[in-house]
Amino acid sequence: MDEEKSEKTSKNGSFHETDSFDEPKGAPISMEPVFSTAAGVRIDVKQESIDKTKKLLNTDLNASTSSKSFSSPLIKRSNGNSAFVSPFRRDEPSSSMTTRKRSAGNATEEIAEPPPKKPACEDSSEKKQKNGKVKKDKKKKKKKEKGKKKSHKKKIMKLTADVMRVSRNYERDQMRMVLQESEGSPLILAICSYVCGRSVKFGDKIQIEAEVKKKNDSNVATEIQFDKILKNDNNGARKHISRHPISCPPYCNRPRFIHELSDLEIKKTVLQVNVLDLNLEIYTGCVNCKHAITPDPETGRIQCSKCRESKTKTMVFGRMRVMDFSGQIYVNVKTKTMQKFLDMFGYDDVDQWIQFKEPHERANYVFQALMIEIEKDLSNEWECTDVAEMNWRAYADYLKEKEEKQLRRAEKKMKQLSNRNDSQ
Repeated sequence: MDEEKSEKTSKNGSFHETDSFDEPKGAPISMEPVFSTAAGVRIDVKQESIDKTKKLLNTDLNASTSSKSFSSPLIKRSNGNSAFVSPFRRDEPSSSMTTRKRSAGNATEEIAEPPPKKPACEDSSEKKQKNGKVKKDKKKKKKKEKGKKKSHKKKIMKLTADVMRVSRNYERDQMRMVLQESEGSPLILAICSYVCGRSVKFGDKIQIEAEVKKKNDSNVATEIQFDKILKNDNNGARKHISRHPISCPPYCNRPRFIHELSDLEIKKTVLQVNVLDLNLEIYTGCVNCKHAITPDPETGRIQCSKCRESKTKTMVFGRMRVMDFSGQIYVNVKTKTMQKFLDMFGYDDVDQWIQFKEPHERANYVFQALMIEIEKDLSNEWECTDVAEMNWRAYADYLKEKEEKQLRRAEKKMKQLSNRNDSQ
């Protein structure tokens, strides 16, 4: 077997079989050094070139020991040490390809951590605070602008007018008056505080300096507000002046519905009602205190037991049940208002008052539509202080305006709610 192998090697010139190489069979293979690359390309390096490099290295090393000034490109010196630099070496870029050195003691590389990020909740809260500040600033600017506009738009007017009607508004602690400068001039609603206007009554002539709040289409003032009465001439109004009816605008007290009287703050208002029932009582009463007076049975002398007044007058007192679409209530009707009520239905004197009490007369007033003014008395009962015939056209206009205001308020509330939801 050994002989056969030696024969094959002598013939082929190699210990390997020629079938394992790419060269054709029988071709001699050189024994010179071979360098291979990653791409699989063979590079043949001859022995002569290797010997030349060895000689160059030896000469460079000998020269470095003898003379310090000489330096070879194949030798690199660093910190007093010399090292061989291959002529085939390519210098790597210094900045982009540099690698980080690891410390000898630590196997892992220490990298500086980035600064911690703030949590998202803090960012959102800061943004909300900033947005809130911006909104507050905008609101303040808008208020200032509105205040400036209002101050510029204020119109002051001096007025000397007759007082056509006076009524107290308990909810706002105000006095509301209907004024008229002269006969035929437009009616003006004037508003002031209760302290300012408590001494004013129907039939007075007052002089005021007021701020105009509303105007009509003809640019005529319809509502004013004042803080001080410059002059009050008691009973100085023109002759034959008549009281402004509660059924016509402008309303000193705006009409309400019976179900709204559950609000305890309302102590005086106007209602549109239908009469359901009326109990009437006629008596002789004191002129001063309005109490009933009965003559002394022994002497027959007539004298009030409370105020000792001897002057008397035939008086009438009624208790009336009224209703609207929302409910019904009882109201007390005293002599002055009861006389006005009876006059509306044609009962003028005392004899006709007695006739009014008969059952067959009820058909004349039951279910009749009226406008009444009511006020809480000392016993916390509703008392009818004025009565008027219905003005359906004016009342319809008032109801339409009231509905529009309620719709506007509802729209404002919806907008506010939507804005709050958007901000959240």
